[in-house]
Amino acid sequence: LVHRLGLKPFRRVWELQKRFHRELVEGVGPERLILCEHEPVITLGTSTSPSSLLLSAEELARRDIEVIEVER
Repeated sequence: LVHRLGLKPFRRVWELQKRFHRELVEGVGPERLILCEHEPVITLGTSTSPSSLLLSAEELARRDIEVIEVER
């Protein structure tokens, strides 16, 4: 099943992706492919800290770049 979502906020698609994964693992959902584009975003995984970023939080905000911590 292919989902063509177009331009969507990262958080919204991340939650959708986690739901689809849960459904697949539980055997109640089909295999899916999500096609989308996000507005500028930086994701920080569990082993990444905000201090690893080359720009300050203020500069990223000024440039409308969202920083999101994810559990992967």
